[in-house]
Amino acid sequence: MGMYDELKDALEAEERRSVGDSFGGTGARSVFSLEPAYQALMRGVADYPSDPLGALLVDLGRQVHESRLFRWLICDAMRFAFLIELTNIRVSSTKKKTRWIPVPTSPNTSMSFGLTPPFDQAHDPRASSYADCYQMFGDVLQLLLNDMEFRATALTLAGRNGEWTYPLTYQVEGAPHVHTSTNVRKADLTDLNWLLKVEGLLMQASSPGVAPVLDMDTVKKIRTKAYRTDRAQTGSTQTNRAKRWEASFHDYQYANVESCWSVERALLESLADFSGFPSHARALLVAHGLALAVWNTRCCPVTLQVHAFADFSTQMSIGKSDFHVGHLHPLKTGGRHVGPNVAWLSRDGNRIQGDLSLHDAHLLIRTIANRLARL
Repeated sequence: MGMYDELKDALEAEERRSVGDSFGGTGARSVFSLEPAYQALMRGVADYPSDPLGALLVDLGRQVHESRLFRWLICDAMRFAFLIELTNIRVSSTKKKTRWIPVPTSPNTSMSFGLTPPFDQAHDPRASSYADCYQMFGDVLQLLLNDMEFRATALTLAGRNGEWTYPLTYQVEGAPHVHTSTNVRKADLTDLNWLLKVEGLLMQASSPGVAPVLDMDTVKKIRTKAYRTDRAQTGSTQTNRAKRWEASFHDYQYANVESCWSVERALLESLADFSGFPSHARALLVAHGLALAVWNTRCCPVTLQVHAFADFSTQMSIGKSDFHVGHLHPLKTGGRHVGPNVAWLSRDGNRIQGDLSLHDAHLLIRTIANRLARL
């Protein structure tokens, strides 16, 4: 036995405990915990001092002294390298599991359970062997050790509340076997860095007794729209609240993590142009180069109704909002989940657009208006 085998045993034991036959069956549905795998790694460092992976962990520990941060850093690296969060259609939710243990039925569809292609390396590009995942984990640790910018970003994301993301993505997203070390690259951090700066400004009180412009609940709701798939329980790629970058590449709701960051940025960026957005907060954004000095009042792109920030804040706080995230070019008809293709829609705008493009929605409105004018 060595670190390679003991880590594999720990991950597979946790899959048996937490996943069971829950995909297409009635087995266990508890949360997959990386704690047993982390403990296996720490034991391995002591038991196998000459193991290359153990040496990497020791060197990284010398760079990250705070034990809680070190644990976050290692667990996030394991999460990226070894696990995937698949849609479990039977219970309309997602579940984390390893990338190499097969699922007997496709996680992407509820049609004909037991007859659809399974999640395994022969049928799903997202599946990977344990050996490939282990190699990737070692490569990620090397990156954390030697690339200070990458390590700083990973540490920042480790302590960031809300949805889990990681600063790596794939070079060829439609590759036959996508999750391999040779197909991984560092993500473009432009939009993420903007988000981190803006969140620091808008989620903190400007002075004692003054509420922050955005609270965590609102930010989490925005991230859910940016990062997770909408409920879709018909067709060949069914999903519900899966991470878009871990969905099937052929799913129309797929988007890489960079695109998801760009969507979150677009949604937050547009809030600063809502009517009544706090002027002191906007001045801060402008001063830090995070917003344009010119205030371009935002409106629903369908109805042209001006968006009011007071309405947005109130409705977000009570959990029922007339503000909807829409795609100007719908995903089902070839649109992409990227920042330039998303906007805040009013309740009426959302109803009118439906599955139409913005152009077709406007054409429909004009057609109806012309008919009304002839009455």
